[in-house]
Amino acid sequence: MKSFDDFIEKRFPDCRSKAYYLMAIHENLTRVSKQQLREIGWTKATVFAKVARREGERVQWQEMVRNSLEPVQTEATATKA
Repeated sequence: MKSFDDFIEKRFPDCRSKAYYLMAIHENLTRVSKQQLREIGWTKATVFAKVARREGERVQWQEMVRNSLEPVQTEATATKA
């Protein structure tokens, strides 16, 4: 492999942007365990990475991860209960 771009093209042939999202997650979410990242998924983790880049150390990671794993109660689900 000649460059990182070659690696990305080989590993993520149809979705180059996903490779960059995963890099951002890796660089910005160092305090979140790999297990937690698996649980929340890479899409939510991408949003968290943006927050981490903007907010830095002020982010309460454990609370943010815990809240992301709780089921979302919408008005429709609340009326069924």
